[in-house]
Amino acid sequence: IKFCHMQPSLARKFKTLALICLFTSFAGVIYQLINEERLDYNSVLVGLPLGLVFGVLELFLFPKAEMRFRRWSFTKILLFKTLLYTAVIYAVTVVLAIIGGLLEGRNMSELPEFLGSLGLLVLVVYTLVIYGLLLFLLQINQLLGDGILWKFIRGKYHQPREEERIFMFLDM
Repeated sequence: IKFCHMQPSLARKFKTLALICLFTSFAGVIYQLINEERLDYNSVLVGLPLGLVFGVLELFLFPKAEMRFRRWSFTKILLFKTLLYTAVIYAVTVVLAIIGGLLEGRNMSELPEFLGSLGLLVLVVYTLVIYGLLLFLLQINQLLGDGILWKFIRGKYHQPREEERIFMFLDM
């Protein structure tokens, strides 16, 4: 069986997407443990799609629109992404609530009560904080170079080693 080899940048994006999904699933578990003091599969079923949507937007959609965002100020980009992610979080949560409610035998008449609840507001704010942390880590990783942040966190640069290198300066 022959496997198709992916481009290294695409493989790196899928690896990052998997880490984002893992992180958001873990954040969902933490949220459920704090909010409901119990643990079941629902926390992962909420965290995973939210992480998937966030990862696809950040890794695949926004880089393609980078030329358009380059002209925008940092504040304008931050405001745009905040509004977009708030809408995405709300939409994904509502879809998951509808599906979960129907599977549990609830009526659609209970949905408006859920949409206006304090619990949903807390969930959206919590998810925005998690997205902010993820976005910060992704931006720092992009700024430092791919994989450098992880090496820094693991402590690779804690004990530097001396290397001999030759540099050639060429003036043409």
